[in-house]
Amino acid sequence: MTQGYDTFLAAAANDRRDTFIATARRLGAAEQNIEKDFWVCWTLDALFNRLPAGGPRLLFKGGTSLSKAFGLIARFSEDIDVTVFRDDLGEGASVAELEAMSGRRRKEKLEAIRDACQTYIAGPLLTQLAGLLTTSLAQASIATDSARIEVDAADDGRQTLLLWYP
Repeated sequence: MTQGYDTFLAAAANDRRDTFIATARRLGAAEQNIEKDFWVCWTLDALFNRLPAGGPRLLFKGGTSLSKAFGLIARFSEDIDVTVFRDDLGEGASVAELEAMSGRRRKEKLEAIRDACQTYIAGPLLTQLAGLLTTSLAQASIATDSARIEVDAADDGRQTLLLWYP
């Protein structure tokens, strides 16, 4: 993990707030967007630098974040788009293999991939991210019940996690 996130979280609440306010003024943005952007970045760091080795690989799709990084846009990210490598979920199949399957077999394979992805996201990934969040908050003396990560009940695909930050 990038140590800067823990250092920032360990700062006094009013110092964190002052940083969000000053940054918002400098960028001409809303304070809540700056705070949200911090948590988007914290989450990206957790996903790509802090998950245990050996788990399924993740691929950052991140259109908004990538466009922002290259100076193409100035707006803030509202979400993080990540793909789980299906091979790492035990459900590997190339596009060519899927296209060669009968309609019924392809549907079954795609459902198996979806189920494996849902199981990983709502299980190990959720547990690991929640643990990282709890650890970061506890180390910063921030109430661990002031934030949570949960499966988005509005996502019928059960492949979306929501982070409620303090």
